[in-house]
Amino acid sequence: MSMFLKYVTKLQLLCLLKKDQRARKNPDVSISEEQKVDYKNTEALKKIISRVGWPTISKVGERAAHAAWIIAQHTKDGNFREKCLNLMKENSEDVSRKDLAFLEDRVSLANYGYQIYGTQVKTEERDGKLITEIMPVKDDSKLEDLRRKMGLDPLEEQLRRCEKMYKELLVNKK
Repeated sequence: MSMFLKYVTKLQLLCLLKKDQRARKNPDVSISEEQKVDYKNTEALKKIISRVGWPTISKVGERAAHAAWIIAQHTKDGNFREKCLNLMKENSEDVSRKDLAFLEDRVSLANYGYQIYGTQVKTEERDGKLITEIMPVKDDSKLEDLRRKMGLDPLEEQLRRCEKMYKELLVNKK
């Protein structure tokens, strides 16, 4: 991969990330507008992958590789998300273990109804309070050990962080 192609790919991914985050954090952006951004970003990532393969850390740098993962995480195209997971697994020594765990959980939850690492949560309002809970996990007894091996924070810490983030998002989206 030429230096020029690396640079262009990195810039493209960082621009896609900016669009993704702007759509999610801007209270004036509707859900349908957010979905349009996800669709366009998915199509752009498909083109990038056809050109350079999975954008690994050594190809595009840590931030741009993370941007590719975020787009894969947010796509509504389940088959494409699964393809991204397989590409990340093939390059597991050159991608973020945390990103890999999150994507594996999202794919597993969609396909089998459970996750491995406990990265996927849901937040609901109950009795005027926001409650964040982990979605179904394959094996609770191994969860914290598996999370540690992937570089993830303890589950309770993640739940607190997610609850805080959802509160901020809900306040901004109203």
